[in-house]
Amino acid sequence: MHFSSLEGTGIKQPVHFTWILFILLSLLLNSLTPADFNDQSGWRFNNVRMIDPVDAVTPSLDLIAAYTRQVDGFVEIRVDLLEMADPWAVDLIVGLDHDKGGNHTLPTGEQTMVEWDQFVIIQAAAPPVLQDSFYQVNPKIIPRVIRNESMDSIVIKISKNAIPGSMGNTKFQVWSYPPGEKFHADETSIFTNQQTLKSPAKLALVFQDVLPAATPQQALRRWDGAHTGPYGQRHGLYHLLSASSQYKIPIVLLDIKNPSSLAALNLVGGLEMVLSMQADHLVVLPDLEISNPTASESFRQINKNYGFSSNPLQIRYDNVIQKKNDLYQYVMSQNSMKSPPQKWIPVITKDMADRSGIRTDFMKILVQNAFVENPAQLMIAVENLSKSALGDSSIVNNLFSYLDNHPWIKVVDGSDLMQFPLANQIQLSPGVLMNSNIHNGYAQLWDYLETQLSNLTQSDISSHAAIAFTNLTKPSTNLQQTQLQSSYLGDVGYLIAASHWADAPTPTISCSTDLDWDQSPECILSSNDIFSIIDPTGGQLVLLAAQIDGEPHILIEPSSLLAVGLSDPSQWQNVNGYIIDPSVITGAFDDDLPVEYDTVVQPSKVTLLHPDHHTSKVFTLTESGIRVEIIAPQSIQTQIPIVISPSQTYQPDWFLKYLESTNSTDSSTWYGLLDHPRINISIHSPAEMNWIHSVSNYSNLVKPEDPNSEREPGWFLPFPMSLISITAQSPLLLDISIK
Repeated sequence: MHFSSLEGTGIKQPVHFTWILFILLSLLLNSLTPADFNDQSGWRFNNVRMIDPVDAVTPSLDLIAAYTRQVDGFVEIRVDLLEMADPWAVDLIVGLDHDKGGNHTLPTGEQTMVEWDQFVIIQAAAPPVLQDSFYQVNPKIIPRVIRNESMDSIVIKISKNAIPGSMGNTKFQVWSYPPGEKFHADETSIFTNQQTLKSPAKLALVFQDVLPAATPQQALRRWDGAHTGPYGQRHGLYHLLSASSQYKIPIVLLDIKNPSSLAALNLVGGLEMVLSMQADHLVVLPDLEISNPTASESFRQINKNYGFSSNPLQIRYDNVIQKKNDLYQYVMSQNSMKSPPQKWIPVITKDMADRSGIRTDFMKILVQNAFVENPAQLMIAVENLSKSALGDSSIVNNLFSYLDNHPWIKVVDGSDLMQFPLANQIQLSPGVLMNSNIHNGYAQLWDYLETQLSNLTQSDISSHAAIAFTNLTKPSTNLQQTQLQSSYLGDVGYLIAASHWADAPTPTISCSTDLDWDQSPECILSSNDIFSIIDPTGGQLVLLAAQIDGEPHILIEPSSLLAVGLSDPSQWQNVNGYIIDPSVITGAFDDDLPVEYDTVVQPSKVTLLHPDHHTSKVFTLTESGIRVEIIAPQSIQTQIPIVISPSQTYQPDWFLKYLESTNSTDSSTWYGLLDHPRINISIHSPAEMNWIHSVSNYSNLVKPEDPNSEREPGWFLPFPMSLISITAQSPLLLDISIK
């Protein structure tokens, strides 16, 4: 027998007349790989022997980790590569040193510092073989190999009989080669079966904008939407949670405790899933801390209502920075930390994975983090879920399966996070807020409203006001969104006025106070039981509230106090420095083209007179509500936004509490809560009346979105709004009564 080189391999192989038979036998044995070998789960952190730095020119040849373990009389050796776009684009040699003597020269002719006793040779163009130090093939022990493209790993299985004596004394080293080449591209350090890492690479998977929904349609699309992902596939929070639950990968959901997100989560049937995963420590739900104490207390109470316990980890908007320095920080902190030592905490905000798998640049950072072996080091990867590929079922499952099968990576949970000093250190979402680009008086309005909210008596109305304020001042990296929010911030003044009235209900008729900071006064028309705000700009009823059994309830309000920005940004308009969203319903009985009405105040009555001298609107208090009379020179088309007790959405199963009349006509209908209040609309002139409700057919919202099904018109309204549309000839006379 003599040695020659297989064509192009540079690896010495024995030439023999039985070579062809040997190849066929090897292929047959490899095809009979037992099922337990095909199942490559179960690798543990204590199987990881070493981490190799990112140092090869070609990622598919870059060895980054090596493992060993014994399974049922066999030795398994695993190596991870930085990437594996083509599983056959790499050859390997594994050196084994277990006795004295051996060979310094690899089968490729390369020299090493160790005298190797055996070599496992894995080639793309030939069956795997085990050679001794003289390059003789062992025909009795045939290595079995799995090239796992999805895991970027290669696993080699050989009989324990190949390693005499104790495996703990055996040294290993791995070299990678381009197929057929004789010079290695990368090599591991020498490692043993007893070698272990000090610490895994610690990774926190953090998601923001996890369920930013204010309408049923948004809730459905962002929970389990059809064609909504970056690759046009099904996409949403449901798929992220399902993958986390399947692979036991903890995730941090930054803003799921936002009240509107909780209402949406409940509406689509996801509340129990998140609560269960919280109990299993699979989801970390930081508390949302707001600078306004009323809002913070409201958030805590709403979280408690929905069954979520408080969390020492907090997410807060740094409003001081946002107002004063034209910047904001969206930071994670710990309310129980006592100035622990500083530790380096890098933050990664790039996509972690795409359709081709885990991103190579992300893996490079993970490997670097693992190679340092610093137990005090944490990497935080932040993804905006509404834009992230990780809302796609196939992509997130592939990523989480990858993380689960790479035990040198540890995805941390809430308990782990508490071991790191996060206080005021993690800027999770950098952004800008240019005061010079916001309307005049914005900073003063912010300060005024914040002060007013802090002094309100705790009630459903004050909580609603604080939450509306928070939604309209929340940070955004989109300057146009920030400008839009600021344009409607003054509407919070309506709720503040209603809260003051609820503290001491008294009859009032006045048109002298600017409640919303739009440089134009509004009219307050109230009794001991009814409170209304009428805006002469547009001639509209912007707010209606009532005292029922000693409790104040909102009945009509602008949709801006529930959500803004629901329309396409291309439709937003700049009007005198204000960004206007055409989807916002500013009030009841408003004009399409708002003009300034003249006001006439009489006992229990406010009359609005249009500059054309042909149109008027009269609002008169009644014992049970308010009467509206509209006179116009043409047919009347108007609408009424009904928002009965919006604080109901702060309670579980809120959508089950709303009822509508089953015998509505064009002249009379009612809508309300099971246990009151209810609002009745009675029209005393010929008219057509149409209702749409945001909670119509809510049972369809617990199903995945069907792109071929017809959408409920009310699903595009912010919850819990209902909208009445009225078409009538002039004059229109109607009563709004509350009971």
